Amino acid sequence: MTNYEELFVLSGMLEDKYELHIGEDSERLIAAARGETSALDPRPTCSWASKGEGPEPDLVRTDLIPVWALSETAVDALSNLTGWKPVVLAENPVGGTKSSKRYSVLSITGRAGPVDPTRSEIRNGDDQDSEMVGLYFRDDYWDGSDIFVLKESAFLIFVTDKARSAIGALTQGHITPTFTRLSEFRQHPLGMQSLIERQVADGLGTEEWKWGKY
Repeated sequence: MTNYEELFVLSGMLEDKYELHIGEDSERLIAAARGETSALDPRPTCSWASKGEGPEPDLVRTDLIPVWALSETAVDALSNLTGWKPVVLAENPVGGTKSSKRYSVLSITGRAGPVDPTRSEIRNGDDQDSEMVGLYFRDDYWDGSDIFVLKESAFLIFVTDKARSAIGALTQGHITPTFTRLSEFRQHPLGMQSLIERQVADGLGTEEWKWGKY
């Protein structure tokens, strides 16, 4: 049975002044991030959209949500984790400051879901302050990968405790990954509704869930 206390959402980076710009068609790049392609041919170029001080990070967000990039050091460090593969980016930049490292897209092949909204707890009745606590998968489906995304969306990245430890070791001081247990994950009901609508559109469910149903 899936233990939601030991699975986490990679919520983002705090105090991260680095952002990688990738010169690439967004649909092709998101397909790579979702593990739907093993190579980008031709390879897209990349450069720093914004660059902080200190060493370039090994795990970096890009200017296209939900795409993350990994250095060769990070690729080696995460090589014992399941549910992902590197899709190499070109070394030559489009413009701006050239990166001194070679980066790859974090291409996630692990899957879970779709989401079951009926298992989340709805707190607070006010429209603006309402939140749904807990994120659970229908029939507890998760393929067991260390890094994975929902069948219907790559905007939330999930990791095991093993992956959380490995990713946390890549911080280098100036970036801090934030992780939230799935049992404690909070979002506004409209965010959940958007996920369910995407599930229905993708043929992953037939029942629509509307906020206020309960």
